[in-house]
Amino acid sequence: MRLVFLYTQYGAAGDKTCQPVDAETKNYFAVSEGGLKSEGYFWILKNLKATKVFDEVVVFIESNRSPGTTHIDGIPVIVIPIIDCLHQFLKPDDVIWVRGGFRSWFVHLEQLKKAGHWLLLYAANTGRQRWPIWDIVFDDYATENRLDSHGRLWAKFNKPVNPDIFRFTNSTPIYDVCVGGSHIHDRKGQWRTIEALWHYKQAHNRNLKAIMPGRPIRGNQTMQIPQKIESWGLDVAVPGMLPRPQM
Repeated sequence: MRLVFLYTQYGAAGDKTCQPVDAETKNYFAVSEGGLKSEGYFWILKNLKATKVFDEVVVFIESNRSPGTTHIDGIPVIVIPIIDCLHQFLKPDDVIWVRGGFRSWFVHLEQLKKAGHWLLLYAANTGRQRWPIWDIVFDDYATENRLDSHGRLWAKFNKPVNPDIFRFTNSTPIYDVCVGGSHIHDRKGQWRTIEALWHYKQAHNRNLKAIMPGRPIRGNQTMQIPQKIESWGLDVAVPGMLPRPQM
């Protein structure tokens, strides 16, 4: 049995032409050190294959930037220009694992559900767990496994980290607090930690040294963060997006 992992979308094509994917892709998410190969998900995929839970694993990225194919540790990574192209690669018994999910994927996932494919989801803060099509929803807020009224299994899940990158080192800490480690927006709530740093400073007369990696994305609370850091005199470094090894 094969596991098909739908990793991300990064600029889909404007038309439905399925360009050849025989060329070696140079897509950022497929080949960069900060892309798929450093993901905790990819570490899991490698181990699912190595331990024979699945006979094969293949990863798809929807992107019009350098469609093509590469291999990472023996796992094929295929960049397709638009999600419509996915169907030509699938086998009847493929299990589909979706990370996040995009609106344009829904109609295709519905078709796959009707065709008998198992659909697994890790919503990654997208809200796509509300779609009724899933067989299993990996839920990192759950305290136990449960079935819902649609018959979906909500499985208790710890979001994976790559232990080859994130491992214990007995070194002197540089910062007291790391405020998240991804995109900065209201739903992730980095602004709440900024406010907590201010309250801590007021209560204990100590300005904690913090770092807030990531790229700011829209949001009323998020857009106020730089002004709050400055006006409250907080010690927060804002380095932007960082590769995982640098994190």
